[in-house]
Amino acid sequence: MAIRRMFSKKITNSARFLKMPASSRLLYYDLGMAADDDGVVEAFTVLKMSSASEDDLEILVNRGFLTLLNEDYVAYIEDWRENNYIRNDRYQESIYIDLLEAYLGDRKAAGGQESPQRPTDGQEAHQEPPAGQEASKEPSGGQEAVQPPEPAQKPVQLPLRNGSSYEVPPDKAADLAAAFPGVDVADELKRMALWFSANPGKRRERKDMEQFIRRWLGRARSRPEKKGGRQARAGTSNRFNNFQQREYDYKELEKELLQAGKS
Repeated sequence: MAIRRMFSKKITNSARFLKMPASSRLLYYDLGMAADDDGVVEAFTVLKMSSASEDDLEILVNRGFLTLLNEDYVAYIEDWRENNYIRNDRYQESIYIDLLEAYLGDRKAAGGQESPQRPTDGQEAHQEPPAGQEASKEPSGGQEAVQPPEPAQKPVQLPLRNGSSYEVPPDKAADLAAAFPGVDVADELKRMALWFSANPGKRRERKDMEQFIRRWLGRARSRPEKKGGRQARAGTSNRFNNFQQREYDYKELEKELLQAGKS
């Protein structure tokens, strides 16, 4: 388990976060530092070590920052990936890079660390060519050209009763797709979000969302395919005999027979 953790300003500078009491915000930082690499933390232990109250923990849960996984206060930090993952294409070089490099050069001369640990995904940050030279578009030395990173899939946000959102990340959607073959999980998740937006009174609590999603997808899997009326039914086989099913409009046929009998 890592001993260093990060916190995204997108979370800690948001109004949703800053409107909480200072004790709840401090507890959020303590939980983040104590969490494992998957964002799971024993919140009860952190409560005892930090002298925080259960009210602070309840505020984090109600605001959607934390989800309790069992009765022993084992919890999951909802924004874990936002806090502790920075893609290479999102890296922004410091505006004080010259001062930083000068400082690191002095420290290297004194036997210190050579370069900072920049938050990339294992690839070097893009470097601009020297002034007066154009970047070569052809790969050099027989090496393959570096492909641009694919855009990351965004998690689906499902509105909750307390005003926060239940996040379904791409890996969770993939697990649901494997559990419900034949169901377009991405499309069904969008349908859920629209349904909750149109029906605020039917929104669920966070603890009920997992069961709700699975029930929804189960109904979607057993939902019959929509047909296009009479044209779609034409040419289908009779369920008892091996011949093409004929389509009659019996009401129109009855009217024609009655008119023929009167004439």
